Amino acid sequence: MPMEYTRAGDSRGMPRPARRFVLLAMVLTSVVLALAALEVALRVVEWRRGSATTMPQFVTCGDCPMLYRMNPDRPDVSAQGLRGGEYAIPKPPGTLRILMLGDSTTYGFRVDAEATFAKRLESALDGPYGRVEVINAGVNGYAPYNELQYFLSEGRAFAADIVIVTFCMNDVADPELHWNWDAASRPGTYSTNLALTNIPADAIPDKTYNRTHARSQLEARRRQAQSLWRKSFLHNFIDTRVNRIWPPRGPIDVVGRFVRITGEDTLSIERLLDPASERMLWLKSMYGQIAEAVRREGAAPLAVILPLSYQLDPAYPYLPQQVIAEQCRDNGLACLDVLPEFRRHTGPDLFLGRRSGFDDITHLSEVGHQLVAEQLARFLVEQGTLPAR
Repeated sequence: MPMEYTRAGDSRGMPRPARRFVLLAMVLTSVVLALAALEVALRVVEWRRGSATTMPQFVTCGDCPMLYRMNPDRPDVSAQGLRGGEYAIPKPPGTLRILMLGDSTTYGFRVDAEATFAKRLESALDGPYGRVEVINAGVNGYAPYNELQYFLSEGRAFAADIVIVTFCMNDVADPELHWNWDAASRPGTYSTNLALTNIPADAIPDKTYNRTHARSQLEARRRQAQSLWRKSFLHNFIDTRVNRIWPPRGPIDVVGRFVRITGEDTLSIERLLDPASERMLWLKSMYGQIAEAVRREGAAPLAVILPLSYQLDPAYPYLPQQVIAEQCRDNGLACLDVLPEFRRHTGPDLFLGRRSGFDDITHLSEVGHQLVAEQLARFLVEQGTLPAR
């Protein structure tokens, strides 16, 4: 029987299991090389894009009491760390100035600067009430602690006649999770969140919860994110695209009612219903300090309570708004609850929802911003804080 010869490197002369192993190894090697090439390409694209997409949105500010601020090096942020231009200091004579304090809802997450309720309020008042400026000092992730410290250190320099602080339900979330969750989830990538350390005790709404729950949750998140895959740009790229197609479900419980107040934590909205809890007493203290600081500057303090999207259901039973309204009265703080008007709305969606790449229960759409601005304008008239026409 003639002998069969094979060329060097030809696998056809190998036993069938060996040939399969070689083919599988070649396929796996090709996949690994392709993924590595894609990872390099993504890093090059991110490096070349530069600008605001990769530039950090926030920067720590040394020993500043508010811990961090908007990055003034970004093209969408002014040198004063504001969204929407710069404002003269001292205030020009004959100008009515309103300062808006708040978080990402005030900043206007994923809406144009001109569409925010700060700018829409300015458009409604400027002219009928003389020269009116509404300064948007909202910063993503801020809570009442940051807002108080910002006003004391920088905000009062604007000499506002009216200071409006906006409250969103996640303002009482644990700061360890609220500020550091994304940084812990995606180490080594550009993130909208910071990895803040040495958070002051006064900034923590519920110290027991922070010690027994939040820190361990954050540490587990960090351990989960330490793999090379989790650190890669490719993971971030795929995760972002998948979420756009199939947004993660929002914080919903087993009976179909939303109960959580933020995606970073399991904190239930029901925890905000006890006015004697450490968390809600902290909130009352923060708003009392803000109101007192604003009055010392000769300005009128007001507060706006913004709902979460699932609260628009008229049958929804959990309403911390009632607790917060009572706290406002105790602090002598005029307080606008926009939920009743939101529930009467029958037009387009008031929240971003899945436009955010996740089931966004917090941030307002352009229509939501407009409705808040309209209510604020009426509220200011009712409170007698605007000059006579």
